[in-house]
Amino acid sequence: MLRLLSIRNFAVVAALEVEFERGFTVLTGETGAGKSLLLDALSLLLGDRFEARQLRLGADRAEIAAEFDLADAPAANAWLIEHDLAEDGSLLLRRVLDAQGRSRAHINGRPATLAQLEAVGELLIDLHGQHAHQSLGRPETQRRLLDAYGGFAALAREVALAWRAWQDAVEQAKRGMQDVAAIQAERDMLIGRHAELTALAPSVAEWERLAQTQSRLAHAATLLESATAAEAELGDGDASLGSRLAAVVQRLKQ
Repeated sequence: MLRLLSIRNFAVVAALEVEFERGFTVLTGETGAGKSLLLDALSLLLGDRFEARQLRLGADRAEIAAEFDLADAPAANAWLIEHDLAEDGSLLLRRVLDAQGRSRAHINGRPATLAQLEAVGELLIDLHGQHAHQSLGRPETQRRLLDAYGGFAALAREVALAWRAWQDAVEQAKRGMQDVAAIQAERDMLIGRHAELTALAPSVAEWERLAQTQSRLAHAATLLESATAAEAELGDGDASLGSRLAAVVQRLKQ
């Protein structure tokens, strides 16, 4: 049952909280008093389209929230369990709307989609009016009413939980198959590399020679720099090492 409806900055409402007790509740008032605003707010909370003009004049955002007791709503409780949104037999729906026409939805404090708001809301509220949405034509509503009439609500919950467990098992099986495929791909790669190394058949001596070559090539820049310096020392010019050695030899000959 609906326990609390909270409205902030919606239409002409600045702030309003309405608490509901068990039993039949009637809201009365003159035309234009704002009775329909409660239904409009509930409709938005259940996923109806929002327009920025519905914001209270001068407000940056509106917020609508509703709290439900799920003691008499087994179908809604089963839906929450199925979607990992259950919270100790109670439900808090919340929708925040801004001046740009955007909105954020939450179910029991967790981010949710408008489709999820609509889905769980249909299990709790049925709005009847001249232009209101009717849910009796929906197959899921028909199944729920048929289960309730036949006294199968508990069995329906068990089926929902079993279906969720089956879906989890299917997902685990898919992940397992993906892991097996990845392992098989790595195995094929390693077999290919092993075949290449087997065909190459490097000996111990060849491996050492290749290691030495790799080390030498890794220091190629240093070797080139040293060779260039040596060439400069032995090159042409009066101050070169070659010129000085030639002068020494000439003097010794004398």
